[in-house]
Amino acid sequence: MTVDQPGPRSPVARDLPHPLARWTEDHLVIPARAHVRARWRRLRAERVLQVAVALIVVQLALRAWALSRSWYTQDDFAFMARMLDDGITPSSLFRPYAGHVMPVPMLVSWLNATFAPFSFLPTAAVIWGMQAVADIGLLMLLVRWFGVRPGILPPLALYLFCVISVPVMVWWAAAANQLPLQIVLFFALQTHVAYLRTRRVRHAWSTAAWLLGGFLFYEKTLFVVGAMGIVSVAYFATGTLAERLRYFWAEHRGVAVLHIVLSASYLLVYYRAVLDFDPAAAASGSLPDVVANMAFRGYLPALLGGPLRWSHTDEFGNPSPGSLGVLVAAVLVVAIVRTISRSRVNSLRAWWLPASFLASNILLVTAGRTSLAGAWLSRDFRYQGEMAAVTAVALACALMPMRGATETVELRPGAHGFATRSRQVAAFVVLCSILGTVSTVQFVANWSDHLVGRSYFRTLLREADAAGRPYPLVDQPVPKAMLLPLLYPDNLQSKIMRRVVDDGRVRFVTASVDELRMTDEQGRIWPAAITPVRSAPAGPSACGYEIDSSRTIPLDGPVAFGGWWARVAYYAAQPVSVHVTLGDTEHDLVLRSGIHAFYVAGDNFDSIRVSPDISSGRPRPQLCVGDVVAGRAEPVKASQ
Repeated sequence: MTVDQPGPRSPVARDLPHPLARWTEDHLVIPARAHVRARWRRLRAERVLQVAVALIVVQLALRAWALSRSWYTQDDFAFMARMLDDGITPSSLFRPYAGHVMPVPMLVSWLNATFAPFSFLPTAAVIWGMQAVADIGLLMLLVRWFGVRPGILPPLALYLFCVISVPVMVWWAAAANQLPLQIVLFFALQTHVAYLRTRRVRHAWSTAAWLLGGFLFYEKTLFVVGAMGIVSVAYFATGTLAERLRYFWAEHRGVAVLHIVLSASYLLVYYRAVLDFDPAAAASGSLPDVVANMAFRGYLPALLGGPLRWSHTDEFGNPSPGSLGVLVAAVLVVAIVRTISRSRVNSLRAWWLPASFLASNILLVTAGRTSLAGAWLSRDFRYQGEMAAVTAVALACALMPMRGATETVELRPGAHGFATRSRQVAAFVVLCSILGTVSTVQFVANWSDHLVGRSYFRTLLREADAAGRPYPLVDQPVPKAMLLPLLYPDNLQSKIMRRVVDDGRVRFVTASVDELRMTDEQGRIWPAAITPVRSAPAGPSACGYEIDSSRTIPLDGPVAFGGWWARVAYYAAQPVSVHVTLGDTEHDLVLRSGIHAFYVAGDNFDSIRVSPDISSGRPRPQLCVGDVVAGRAEPVKASQ
């Protein structure tokens, strides 16, 4: 039996419509319960479907394990900070972020940060659910397009276990874009081909709905429109390219206009409101390096289960297969494509799908990312996370005839090429799955070991809760390993921890009397000390500066920009309210009687003005200021 032949059908299932292939057939009318029973009986009878479902179950179990070892990092915290600070408004949902417009992921980030702050479980459940929908979507596409045959297993296994999609699955900021893109790719292609087969307009509107939904997650949904065009021209028309285009325009003009208008409208809005790079930069000198990184060091080895070696920067891992690994992968991929083309007619056109996606990704990364960070950034799989999905579709189109197509793949007489026998299919599936799993485990192990945000916030919240009262904390940026300083002010603790601040578990201050605390790089809470950068000269009286009315205390030099604190030691005969001014920053404090100190934060100042409250005929206070220093707050650890 070859992969171009359906598998054997048992007597039990012989007369039953296929449960997946017929879900969208308009002439199939079966009561709901009978339909479910028919699908279940067919699943039990079809060995190929059983293997396919088993592969999906194994992959979902592997992804569940990976998610159990994951947590938030980098842009995830920026999403939290923005949504908790701005709330649910159209401007916050649709405001661009790093060149992306993604209202639905922003909404999900708000929901998780609001109702389950610092718990990754709800986010992991959303990611895992989207992965399950994508897996089912691909299986449905394969069965609807090609029927139940062993040949659907290699592309399914390629998608399920290819490591390209792992880095964009364990990280919420990437999964929120990439997994919806893969879902839209699988389902929009299904409904589009259903329209081409039946010419029923409702399938065209379903396709448009999928695209609209995809645009709410990721601008690269435009790539799906390109994939639809390639499938249309390659398999549902004949002749030269010009003849195919003319035929499609003549026969499907209405649908073509629908998708062109939809895509062009979105592209125009994106270009005017969101685009933050010059497309002409795609021709920069870094293009050859980006091609080498994305195509040869990343994409090709991953198709065969690689890279099996990684270079790590914190939690992120970049494929590092080495020169020999790149050469072996390139030779094997070329050999597989050549073998398939020699054994089948019309197979090469399928590879336009991954080629177009890969070329587009290369140009986008070159124009929009490498100008800021360099070509090394292009080695990150998050910039081509959909390549496993689109390559799986292409492999299926290259191997098997598409049902209902005008032109399709045909096995040459007597040919015995790649995946023409069930044993070859089994060998490919097993090898692809095992090697891909090894690469996945390697990546996830490093990812999990370097997620500093998980231990940082757990430690901070545990120590804050153990205190029994909210400490007065300095609002400081989180460590750059969690969120880059480039994203200030979203990297401030108060922004990310807005929900627990609102609950009263944590209190960030800009002024405090006697006590001031802050965290270290591990999230532990320590007393804060001010490292002197500027100080006030000795006061004119024995106690320093007598404050019986407003008085300005000069420093020996200015401080500029943000993040400065002043520590002011004082003596007060009785409690007194004061107004403290540092440049443009003002604070109101109630000072305790006795010898104490107060802390105040400011940005740009060269003096401190202290004004006691002497309104309503109150007697002049007996207040004296002694030592005054300005500098940066630093944690004072117990061992120091």
